[in-house]
Amino acid sequence: MVITLYVFDTAGFVIQTLAEKEPIRGVTALKNRLYLLRGNVSSHQIEVYDVCYSYRFLRYLNVPALGFAFDIAVCGCYHCAYISDTSNQCVHRAPLSGSRIARQWPVDDVPTGLSLTVKHTVLVTCREVVTIKEYTTHGELLREIELQEDVISPWHSPAV
Repeated sequence: MVITLYVFDTAGFVIQTLAEKEPIRGVTALKNRLYLLRGNVSSHQIEVYDVCYSYRFLRYLNVPALGFAFDIAVCGCYHCAYISDTSNQCVHRAPLSGSRIARQWPVDDVPTGLSLTVKHTVLVTCREVVTIKEYTTHGELLREIELQEDVISPWHSPAV
């Protein structure tokens, strides 16, 4: 199944569609850039589009050690992207400029959804163990939040 990203204006009209390629795994935006994570299998690239000029493709953001990417979040404060990697059970931190090497830290669970807090920490939802883990921007574990028994297979957690 191929998923197409449709971009709507405020009146609800489609103003742009992005090319049909591999399925979209995650999408996020920062300032005038749209960051798109695609694929059924390992892809080491994140597509970057310009929002101001008809969503034209700008470049790829390369993350060489990336396995099966599941979600993406970008941080304007630290100018980086965080990508959850289910096959390597880690989170990658990639600079948006592409000028430095991406880093990663272990989650020791299968990370799915990612969110950023107002304090610029990273929330990682671990679906299989029904836990949310909060990390600093450099991967230091701050705390683990075990979810209630009635929560089953969480995919994402809202930012706090």
